[in-house]
Amino acid sequence: MTPGDLYKRGSHYFKEKSWKNAIRFFSRAIKLDAEFSDAYIKRGKAYCEQDAPMYNLAILDFNKAVRLRPDDSRVYRARGYAYYMLSKYGKAIGDCNRSLRIDSKQSFLYVVRAMSYLCQDRESTAGVEDLDQLGESFENEIEALGPFDAEASDEKPADSGQPGEEESAEGNSSAVQTFRPLQPSPAARVVFDLDSHENQAWKDGQGADYAALEDLSKAVLIEPDYSYAFWCRGNLFIENELFDTAIVDYTEAIRLASDEIPDPYFKRGQAYNGKGWIGHALRDYNQAIARDGSRGEFFWLRGELWESKREYAKARDDFETAQRLGYRADEEG
Repeated sequence: MTPGDLYKRGSHYFKEKSWKNAIRFFSRAIKLDAEFSDAYIKRGKAYCEQDAPMYNLAILDFNKAVRLRPDDSRVYRARGYAYYMLSKYGKAIGDCNRSLRIDSKQSFLYVVRAMSYLCQDRESTAGVEDLDQLGESFENEIEALGPFDAEASDEKPADSGQPGEEESAEGNSSAVQTFRPLQPSPAARVVFDLDSHENQAWKDGQGADYAALEDLSKAVLIEPDYSYAFWCRGNLFIENELFDTAIVDYTEAIRLASDEIPDPYFKRGQAYNGKGWIGHALRDYNQAIARDGSRGEFFWLRGELWESKREYAKARDDFETAQRLGYRADEEG
């Protein structure tokens, strides 16, 4: 078999999510052609996708692909995601910048970069939702969420463009947007250019939260059906106690996501609780539990709401269920 034949077989197994077989055929293709860049890219992605991801091996493959195809945005996109999953946030941001400089309309990478800003900024990443966990929670969103969609990105190399120094954005008025500030101050409002890959809030030293808000806002403007990006932005709003705005984003995430996904209901319930709207919060916790009755935190927080309403028997039942599911109260938050 030729390297091309082996690559096609590997791609077949990749689409079937038979990762070990995909890796085997890509490896055989590489053995016959040590400069087969697409085989390195696909094998690296297969390493990332398998049940026990091997991100370090993936990065070795992506490094080789970068040397072979330095102008291909797909390679930086894939490597940036792998760096993110290894908690190497600075390197993830760098690769997001490189890929977005070549193609500035990649909504997924704005989400990865936003999450990297937040994770890099916090001493503990426990409160920052992980993209891998999100990929599981929003499994029906994977085509929009995932960076490894073979049909969408693997078979069509991006247009060439040299990844050089940072470029300044020219003000295309149709692309300039504003977004709501995290704090109620007109001076905090930020203007950004959709045609530029740069993060203006980060360049202006406004900090990780504003930088993340800018990138998440770009993601939803580029891809208005991107439910996960709305969910992430809702999380950022709720962290900053902007409950009304968080509710709007969670409601949009609920509208766009598969009906089986519990997370947007749960988070919207938390936002309603932050406003003191206990009835609304209870309804959303009920919706989350109806979709996934194995999550102890859902029961625990609903129990706290029952307790606040002096419904002590219902509260006790929920606390006991949460503990039976292995949830500990000191894990919250």
